[in-house]
Amino acid sequence: MRCAAAALATAAANLAAQDADVFGTLRTQVVDADWEAPLSGASVTVVELERVMKSGEDGTVLFNELPFGEYNLLVSAAGFERQLMRGVVINPGTVQQVVVRLAPVYTDMDELVVRDFDVASAGDTVLIELKMESTASFDAVSADTISRAGASDAASALKLVSGATVQDGKYAVIRGLPDRYVNSQLNGVRLPSADADKRAVQLDQFPAAMIESIRVTKTFMPDQQGDATGGAVDIRLKRIPDKFIAKASVSASHNDQVTGEKMLAARGPGLSYWGDDRGDRARPFRVGAVEQPENSNLSPYVWNRRMTEEDRQRYLDSWQMSASQTAAFNDNYRIRYRETEPGTSWNLTLGEVFEPIDDVRFGFLGNFSYKHDYAGYNDGVLNRYIVRKPDEDDEDKFTIERRNDTGPATYRVREGQESILWGGALTTGFESPWLNIGLTYLRSQATDETVTMIEDRSQLEDNKNMWRQQSVHYSERTTETTLLEVEHPWFFLPEEMDVSLGRDWLIFLPPVTDWSISRNMASQYEPDRALFTESYNNGYWKPPTDNLPPLERKWRDIEENGRQYAVNQKIPFRIYSGDEGYLKGGYFEDQVRRSYQQDTFEYREGNVGKALEGDPDDMWSDEFITGYPVLGPPGELEQGWYIAAGDDDIDYNGQQDIRAWYWMADVPLCSFLAVQGGIRVESTEINARMKPSKERYEGNFAVWSLKQNEETGSKYLDGVAVENDEELNAHSPDLERNDRLPALGMRITPLKNLNLRLNWSETVARPTFKELMPVRFKESAAADTYLGNPDLEMSEIENYDLRLEYMPSAGQLLSVSYFYKELLNPIDLRAFSPGGGVEGERFLMPYNYPEGEISGWEFEARQDIGQLWSYAKGLTLGFNSTLMESEVVRPADEFQQVQEFGAERTRRMAGQPEYILGTYAIYDIEDWGTSLGLFFNRRGDVLAVGDSVDNGDEYTPCIYEEPLEQLDFTFSQRFLKRWTVGFKIKNLLDPKVKRVYRMEDGNEALRSSYRRGREYSISLACEW
Repeated sequence: MRCAAAALATAAANLAAQDADVFGTLRTQVVDADWEAPLSGASVTVVELERVMKSGEDGTVLFNELPFGEYNLLVSAAGFERQLMRGVVINPGTVQQVVVRLAPVYTDMDELVVRDFDVASAGDTVLIELKMESTASFDAVSADTISRAGASDAASALKLVSGATVQDGKYAVIRGLPDRYVNSQLNGVRLPSADADKRAVQLDQFPAAMIESIRVTKTFMPDQQGDATGGAVDIRLKRIPDKFIAKASVSASHNDQVTGEKMLAARGPGLSYWGDDRGDRARPFRVGAVEQPENSNLSPYVWNRRMTEEDRQRYLDSWQMSASQTAAFNDNYRIRYRETEPGTSWNLTLGEVFEPIDDVRFGFLGNFSYKHDYAGYNDGVLNRYIVRKPDEDDEDKFTIERRNDTGPATYRVREGQESILWGGALTTGFESPWLNIGLTYLRSQATDETVTMIEDRSQLEDNKNMWRQQSVHYSERTTETTLLEVEHPWFFLPEEMDVSLGRDWLIFLPPVTDWSISRNMASQYEPDRALFTESYNNGYWKPPTDNLPPLERKWRDIEENGRQYAVNQKIPFRIYSGDEGYLKGGYFEDQVRRSYQQDTFEYREGNVGKALEGDPDDMWSDEFITGYPVLGPPGELEQGWYIAAGDDDIDYNGQQDIRAWYWMADVPLCSFLAVQGGIRVESTEINARMKPSKERYEGNFAVWSLKQNEETGSKYLDGVAVENDEELNAHSPDLERNDRLPALGMRITPLKNLNLRLNWSETVARPTFKELMPVRFKESAAADTYLGNPDLEMSEIENYDLRLEYMPSAGQLLSVSYFYKELLNPIDLRAFSPGGGVEGERFLMPYNYPEGEISGWEFEARQDIGQLWSYAKGLTLGFNSTLMESEVVRPADEFQQVQEFGAERTRRMAGQPEYILGTYAIYDIEDWGTSLGLFFNRRGDVLAVGDSVDNGDEYTPCIYEEPLEQLDFTFSQRFLKRWTVGFKIKNLLDPKVKRVYRMEDGNEALRSSYRRGREYSISLACEW
């Protein structure tokens, strides 16, 4: 750090002397390879710097003041093949001269370029050009833009892609379609998920330093997986470097709402440096080992006069066993306030390349990153309201109000979170004209400890009542992937095979075979999730009402293992116009095995410590008496709150097998028209085997299932007693089906650099394990209960897409798109009232709605202002927006219930925003080594939870997330040749994150709100 301080102190003095020492000049001449004639108007791109210039009449381009180093040049011209010049060295104070000879379109240089140049590693300028040439519709963002935007991980980087947002800070949402309709990939291989709630991949696990580019394909083609309805997100890791690289960086961050403030935290051991539990939170035993103690409410008379010595010893042994089991649990459920520290992060990158002979290269690239951060707020608000049917003489038709005068309704919310994210990737590869091999290993871990407290003090002054709940939630998410990719060009065949008897109508080029094998593992370790609930009344803290225990502790372990196999055969060809196409076919197999364990422990009431006398600011959890302070016969026995087993925990082992084969073709019919299409045949099998976590059927063990009232036709949930494995597994899912998924696309190029794309396809959407398993789970006493639905069916989607795009020059893009999707049996959450449940309780269950539809418009523009105005050299502006509409048709019985409260037959699809808006400005001053960026995103209104009718006459309106904005600023300055200092501000506007209850007539009430705070960070990096 002393070296860094000295470097910062002398930076200003050295900047003036840099120009002569570290900059050079590149003179490039572009000529016709056949005629050696200069080519004017050719585009020359310095890939690493994204500097683009056009050649003059003499075919020459002059790049002044290039920092010394090694560069790649991408050269293209109309009517000629694109060419990549690798390893152009710029030395300080010299002029490097390069002659580039472009071959006419009838040569086969394209195949050589594809093998020599990795699309994933291209800058945004090159990615835009590749978008124009591709028949498929895709958007992408490069590592360079990810770095400028200050994105810390793949989730935040995805927001830079047109039409993409992130749900819950982790999950990809494309064109408003949530995780069910989007699959996430690593170098083209689907990633595993250990999420308890969905099979979506948590993108915050992948630090930005590991990413070379993120590519989002928005239209389905048969070589993609069948559930890529909204899109496929492909995270491309950095490959073999072009030269030796060693880079290190460190950074520190300050959140003006968190850093240095008193925030909630657990009293437990806290997070270790690497975010591993070390066994501190491990459960002492499985829930089935808990023994119920004998009745402790015995009188001394019964003990002394009516019980034998054997009976008394049995009772004492039972109480001793219960005392030992209760004492085995720690007191990590207690909370405290602590002053938070600044966030820190560091990153290391090392790579090397070897080129023993021409066209042969091998090497490695490794990266490791670490981040420790804090988040939270102390001023959150949460409200629980309903709507009742009005009286006949009431002028106001409906009003949003609290459920009753004494129950919780308005809460103050405080939350503190500590997070650790680290990950490493190692890629090795061998590239040659006859064989390409890549081996990738990736491991990442994300650990979070979140402490939340909610309080309702609305009735404290009038009725001396108060309600409080606190929770401690610790989670470790680990992902590990090993991927082997092999490509076999058929180099032993002639470079051209004319099958048109010498007329050049159809010429086949050497085929390419590629295959991949991957092993994926993901786990989510969620130990000791403690939930403490208490109510205050007239000077006493007591357990909550409705027979809920004051303390519940839950352990969940989820592990998912997967293997994927894929083989593809591509046969390229060229037609009479010089345009190239291909035939392609392949086979894919995905095997996923998931194990789920859940143990719930409750604390039951003893004969001491049943309540705490005190005032509203006391914490009963601090004085909560557990175990047996005194063991002995009645009159001497003191039994506090003791551990007991939950009744309905279920373990399961699930499996999902997907097999598919496909064939497709990309055929250029002429120079301005290309057609792409084919069919994918995909089979799906999803099933599971369940058992009670206690491994026995006793007590109140039951499985909840959906029933229908014969008189009213309404549906409700009720428990079904289960006594053996056969009865239990009758409620397990068994989904099996085959799908034929056709796709057809067309690219029309009526004018140079102008494309019109038309796409049609059929896709599917699968339910997740959580949605299929009848496992009941309640996040908190204030939350709804979630229950899976084993009767779910897969959804079928028909997709239409139209896109017009224009690239006036290199690095510039204008596009407009329209998309429309028809959904059959879409899955959405539906609320049900439980039979015999407590007042206000409701269940949320995934349910197949009859049908739905989604439509929208997308707009995108990118412009290098320096090409229009020389004084603005280095300034790039970008803009994208997506406007969307969606709806699902309600089932008849649901509509019958909600229409009395003004609801319509259709409602918006959950998770679908009204619009997404993104814009940015990047200004690079190359002479100074300075870069500045301003990035703005706004997400429109989103339906979070649908409406429902509870207990017959209590209507809970739809809950919407209001529009949310984010403005980020980044700055970086290079100095002393190898050093870079950076400064970033995230969430400059710091708006409130708000949810509201909203009825069809526009009547609204606040559901929740909080702020995330502004984050300021500074970084220092050095590259050798």
